[in-house]
Amino acid sequence: MRGKQKSQLSDANLGFNDVTNTQESGNGHRVSLMVEKDHLAFGVWTHYWHIKDSDVQFAGVVQGRRRFALEPENYTRESGLEIRYRF
Repeated sequence: MRGKQKSQLSDANLGFNDVTNTQESGNGHRVSLMVEKDHLAFGVWTHYWHIKDSDVQFAGVVQGRRRFALEPENYTRESGLEIRYRF
């Protein structure tokens, strides 16, 4: 997995610059199982991802010190039940 995170740090009005971090290491999956009969379908699903820390980018000079930013490691797990009716 690979992605880019755009952080608009300048919106905080603290002297930071906007930064774009690249996250290059991670994995994920999406799985679903559906049963269908006539107009009705139902089933379960799960989504998961785990992404490592991003690269570090210069975010500006605040109070005389150079500041840097990164997007921290994160993971998400989602699961659900789905019911569909087709007409």
